[in-house]
Amino acid sequence: MDFGVVDTGSSGRLLTAVLINDSDSVPATLLHFESDPTFPLMHQFGSCEGFESLEPGASCSVRIKFAPTTPGPTSGTLTAVSAEGVETTLPLNGVGGDDHILYAQPHDWEAMPSFWLRVATAYPKTPEYTSDMAEDFLVEGAGWVIQKVGIEAKSLYSPPSLPAIEFIFLADMGGLPGTEPLCPESTLSVAYWEPPQDENRIETVLTPPCTLPPGHYWLQARFRAEAYSPAYAFGWGLQYVLEPDEPPPVHLNPPVWRQPGGGSGYPGCFDWTPLSPPACGLEDWLPWQTAYGAVFWLVGQAASEPIFEDGFDLQ
Repeated sequence: MDFGVVDTGSSGRLLTAVLINDSDSVPATLLHFESDPTFPLMHQFGSCEGFESLEPGASCSVRIKFAPTTPGPTSGTLTAVSAEGVETTLPLNGVGGDDHILYAQPHDWEAMPSFWLRVATAYPKTPEYTSDMAEDFLVEGAGWVIQKVGIEAKSLYSPPSLPAIEFIFLADMGGLPGTEPLCPESTLSVAYWEPPQDENRIETVLTPPCTLPPGHYWLQARFRAEAYSPAYAFGWGLQYVLEPDEPPPVHLNPPVWRQPGGGSGYPGCFDWTPLSPPACGLEDWLPWQTAYGAVFWLVGQAASEPIFEDGFDLQ
């Protein structure tokens, strides 16, 4: 039973182990279960608790959590014993992790000491005005478990209430975002704050976290506004320079944008279009700026390299 990566000092999701009495005629009585302290048994959620007898062919379940106290790989054992002396075991594995910034593209205050350049990414419930923006990144090592996503964002005016936001992870398809989300849609909740220098930040916890193996991916951010209102249009903050003498460095690919509904008069942006240089109508809006990145950061754990016991043959 593999619990994956769980924050050190917390506990992960409940997993279920099923115990089956495969005897043809002998019941298993007075069942007793034990597990290591880092894999606590949650008896109040398991059907085996209180069973006096598990009849032949019958089954019951035990619920277990992983509660690591130190970072790194951890193993344990769930043991079930009956009064008849029959014993069975189940290996338990997990990785204790510490949250840290996996990747960040911050606002470069030296290159651009103000924050106002952003591109709208909002109104998915008003299809004709819906606009999307995405930025790419690389997952390295043995993979990442992304638990939080933050972006630099801004609205022309403070909305009556902060709209929910969703983050969508997509595979890279030849330098543009793919079409199929790679992780389940997360709970749409945000934390919003305004640090100095007129920089607004939004951070949301992904529920459940998004686990990505090594590879090239795109992050799409979208505010879920109920109806179109240009005064409350949220934009994703950009890394940019004014009238650069030379093109600024672009990490991987420049951010991309589209407005598939065409409601704001940019019919050239039905498909993903790079923002560097600006195109499909954005030339009029960004005439002297060059956007070379989006401001975002990813928080979570880097999965450990797999550890194989002696004699394990990886096919």
